[in-house]
Amino acid sequence: KEYLLSELYYQYLFRNGFLSFEDFAGGEETMFGQNGRDILYAKVWTAFAVEEITSIESIFLYDQLLFFRYLERHWRSILKNMRKKRIPEGIGLPERTKAKLLEMPVCEQRLRRVEEECAAGFDGIAGRLWPGLALASGIGGKSFETEDGSLRRFLGKTPVYYFSYVASECHMGVAVRPEECRYVMLPE
Repeated sequence: KEYLLSELYYQYLFRNGFLSFEDFAGGEETMFGQNGRDILYAKVWTAFAVEEITSIESIFLYDQLLFFRYLERHWRSILKNMRKKRIPEGIGLPERTKAKLLEMPVCEQRLRRVEEECAAGFDGIAGRLWPGLALASGIGGKSFETEDGSLRRFLGKTPVYYFSYVASECHMGVAVRPEECRYVMLPE
């Protein structure tokens, strides 16, 4: 349910011209799906295929935690499927998403590096998989303290930017700087 809310927000931003799909690894086909668990398969496949990831973004940081936990559990099978250029029948992705994944270039050298890093463990995996990773961004903070702590294991030294202070009624503030849950209020 929470995953769907983040998806709807991002779709609003794209459809109204605030963001471009071209700025995101995999584009539109790998960002959204009906089944949160299966779209995580597409996101991990994409993240394994693309080394030049500079930021990890989500509405809520716990979406990133779900991603990394899925990666940790399924990395072997996803790498195996990438090498074979096949997506298992049980993965409920739309045909256009499957086609997008299968079209992605698979660099054996990249897949070997991903395999080595995953085999070495998941503490700080983000910076090891994507050396140019500058930050992770999403809503977190004191009310998500448990999730933030768990996510920190995967992010290692990658800074977190708690980009806004929000409620279901409105956005109330924007973050002052990375690593701080302090905000400048938006009076309008």
